[in-house]
Amino acid sequence: MVGFVYDLFGNHKTALKAGFGKYNTPVTTSITQNFNPMFLTTVNVPWVGAPTTACQSSGCYPAGSGFGQGNIGANPNPLFGILQNRALDPNFSREYNLQYSAGVQHELARGVTLNFNWNRRTDYNQIQTLNSAVPASAWTPYPIINPLDGSSLTLFNLQPAYFGVRPQVYQTNGRHSARSNTYNGFETSITARLPGGMFLFGGWTIERIVDTSCDMNAGTNLLNDPNSLRFCDWSGKLYQDLGRVPGIPYRNEFKLTSSVPLKWGFQMSASLYSDPVYSTNFATNLATNNTTMVYSPTAYFSGQQSGFYAVNWNITPTTRYPLDCSVCPQDPGNSNLKAIVDPGLRQGAELIPLVAPGSRLTPRLNQLDVGLRRLFHPREDITIAAEGTVFNVINSNTVLTESETLGLRVAPFLPGGIGGQPSAIANPRMLRLSLQLKF
Repeated sequence: MVGFVYDLFGNHKTALKAGFGKYNTPVTTSITQNFNPMFLTTVNVPWVGAPTTACQSSGCYPAGSGFGQGNIGANPNPLFGILQNRALDPNFSREYNLQYSAGVQHELARGVTLNFNWNRRTDYNQIQTLNSAVPASAWTPYPIINPLDGSSLTLFNLQPAYFGVRPQVYQTNGRHSARSNTYNGFETSITARLPGGMFLFGGWTIERIVDTSCDMNAGTNLLNDPNSLRFCDWSGKLYQDLGRVPGIPYRNEFKLTSSVPLKWGFQMSASLYSDPVYSTNFATNLATNNTTMVYSPTAYFSGQQSGFYAVNWNITPTTRYPLDCSVCPQDPGNSNLKAIVDPGLRQGAELIPLVAPGSRLTPRLNQLDVGLRRLFHPREDITIAAEGTVFNVINSNTVLTESETLGLRVAPFLPGGIGGQPSAIANPRMLRLSLQLKF
């Protein structure tokens, strides 16, 4: 990492700052464990002709002759205990990210400074896992209807001939054009240390993250699943025919804190902030196999920072279109039911995103906290701090998390709908009293 600071006018009041850093991801068990012949694995083997339960009145041990050699069934996994056939790219490199920063700091008055900064981070050489035993031709496209707007979207089904095929895994680095994560942020702040011990800080940040995960990276299911290509490029360049991303909006945060000394040794503090509610839904990487819950860490980080809501549809071989969907087909054999979405889906459940990232934003959490503090010194070596704090003075009830999975009805997620079922809201107004003794 390198950086420099330059006194612009030579009067020690205005400074230009810039920095550049490269940070490598540590290569520890996360990568080497894939090639370790000493690994831990499990398998479920059925009991054959054994007692109905192993738990007796004296504990969980068999009574009588107990479990013998003939009570253990056949191993259902012929590959149990065998190290996965995985090859490593001889030119494999460590993942790293490049970070850039630039800013200016100016002293407005004695003890009062104004700051403006720009930060950018981009990562490279993310790990990519390929399974050559299941090529791209093993997937058959199947058109389905998006129940939210009636548009057509493509679901990919794995052909039965490739079920149970022994994986041929190759671990390499993904191309930056197909897998990347870029953060851009601008922030401005003012810090004031005023006479009499008064302190004031105010800051505003605007930022966004653009994620690209279009290399069909295989997870624990070892499938390079093309269903993950829907909305895979937040920059709007790759695979837009499978899911168009119109653009990722910038979200902004604001914070104001102050501390003011009062009479008789009291000190009052206040904090006001307004932030987007950060969503964790994109931990599922927007489209993933719901059975294995394979996800991209970069997508997880993107969702946390960007504050998006998604609408995901968990599709199984028996999933039907929602009952209140006016654009969805009926079951040809039962007019009271909607049609099955994809009867040919055989690789397990697929979690399909129905709305583009950034099209549904989380609400803002506005909160005001106020505190009062007083120090007592009964003796020279003893300090007692008494403090009372009121959190969420305005009693904000912002929804923090809500269901983002489509159920039996589409109405909550249509324009003007109420959204998903809330599962957590902001904590109500609370009072905290504390007493701290130092000696």
